[in-house]
Amino acid sequence: MTTLNRADFAALLGVTGPAVRQWMNEGMPAQRTGIAGNAGYQIDSVAALQWLFDKRIKKAVKAERRRMERVHNLIPELDAEEMAKLSVDLEASMREFMTSH
Repeated sequence: MTTLNRADFAALLGVTGPAVRQWMNEGMPAQRTGIAGNAGYQIDSVAALQWLFDKRIKKAVKAERRRMERVHNLIPELDAEEMAKLSVDLEASMREFMTSH
């Protein structure tokens, strides 16, 4: 486990400190250190990167579901069997994505 402060974690990912702070506000794991007025944070880089990866996957799945809903609305003549096949194809694609990244 490698722990980094907020600035080092931001530099590792090439993002700003406020971006890291926003992720922390959204639930990215970080431990507060120090005392009020002089607090800092230690970030377990492995846990934080896993959190970011999970967040990205959830966002991609949500976007894909919205896309599938739009397709379904555009092509109402698809029957339940065809829609089920599209869902299976989506799940297979996501599993493939997860194993390749």
